[in-house]
Amino acid sequence: MAAPPDGARALEADARGNLYLARGAGIFQVTPDGEEISLVNFERQVISLASGPRGRLYALDEAGTVYRVHADGTAEIVTKGLKDASAIAVDRDGTVMVTNISGSVGPAVP
Repeated sequence: MAAPPDGARALEADARGNLYLARGAGIFQVTPDGEEISLVNFERQVISLASGPRGRLYALDEAGTVYRVHADGTAEIVTKGLKDASAIAVDRDGTVMVTNISGSVGPAVP
């Protein structure tokens, strides 16, 4: 796989060997053969990515909105209004966890 482009703020890999990177307000997929595909663009900068069950990709933007990103480039809001959120992770049951700038960790609820 080729090196990811400069300017990536967050990285996540999936079980199929794809690399996802957040650059500005966009998410890009880099396939195992190095092809880069623009997957989705949001209004705000993406600051964290996480893989979930069934190959789902999740994104957190700087406004505290968590999105579930689908392979076809559409996205749906999982939750929004998370104060000072800084990173997300998703457990095997699909529960989205968030950490904030003070270091607290918990379920992604506003």
